[in-house]
Amino acid sequence: YPYQSAVSAQIGFAFNQTHPDMEKREIFQNVKFRRAMSVAINRNEINEFSYRGLAEPAQATVNPGVPYFKEKWLTTYAQYDPELAEKLLNEMGLDKKDKNGYRLTPSNKVLLIDIQIPTPGSIGGTAQLDQVAELVKTYWEDIGIKVNLKTISRELYQQRIDSGKHDLGVWPINTARDFNAFDFESGGTRHATEWAKWRTYQLWLKNGKKGEEPEPGIEPPKHAKEQMERLAAYESATNKEEMNSLGEKIWDYYMDKLYIIGTVARPVIPVIVSNNLKNVPEKAPMSDSTSAWKITHPEQWYKTNK
Repeated sequence: YPYQSAVSAQIGFAFNQTHPDMEKREIFQNVKFRRAMSVAINRNEINEFSYRGLAEPAQATVNPGVPYFKEKWLTTYAQYDPELAEKLLNEMGLDKKDKNGYRLTPSNKVLLIDIQIPTPGSIGGTAQLDQVAELVKTYWEDIGIKVNLKTISRELYQQRIDSGKHDLGVWPINTARDFNAFDFESGGTRHATEWAKWRTYQLWLKNGKKGEEPEPGIEPPKHAKEQMERLAAYESATNKEEMNSLGEKIWDYYMDKLYIIGTVARPVIPVIVSNNLKNVPEKAPMSDSTSAWKITHPEQWYKTNK
């Protein structure tokens, strides 16, 4: 049966917005950089090479089933356009290169991106992670961004991103769980942990400094603060109309800022079912958010002798 993953980005890439290296932080926070890195990716090739054409080349965004979904979100900076990528990088000041063709930072150093990925298969749906990462490394180096790719254990990967010293978070992006996968402190990417800490610290102050004092974090830019306010308003919304209006605004922001760069979405998952096993659904969304097999109600399956 052709079951389908509910994941909106089988592999997502997220640059660390609060990187301890101030020069990298400034580069990663420039939206032109993130858009350039996105349009440099050939999603059709990733789909054919790594997923046998069974996935959907798309930008990482909310599940298309939500009532406020916009079709354009799927294609936001998701086209393969290395010329546009070069143009955007040049416009932001990364127009100088060394003798090997790699782009130089304002301090005249080669801009080196460390991509450290957890062992393929150690996270659900990441069996092709090494293939996808190798392709992305090629695409980015084609536009002059030097990449150091390394596979590490899942445990070490988690320690690395928890420390906030990573260049890039690499993780499946499951937006079937609403906004959690895009949160500034999302567990798999940790793309703006210090902003999230600032939010927590402000709540602690607002609540009269009750409990243990949290880390103060780093104050985010005004637009990120406004997004935090929208997220808080969504959580306290009292009707569907208000939730849908806020949901649309929240995702308009995420798609404009492109904190998480998607590759392919919702790949088909072939499921082999025995001929004598009955009442198994022929189609179903499969992901952690749907509890994998639970959504198919195995308690209602039955076997026959035929």
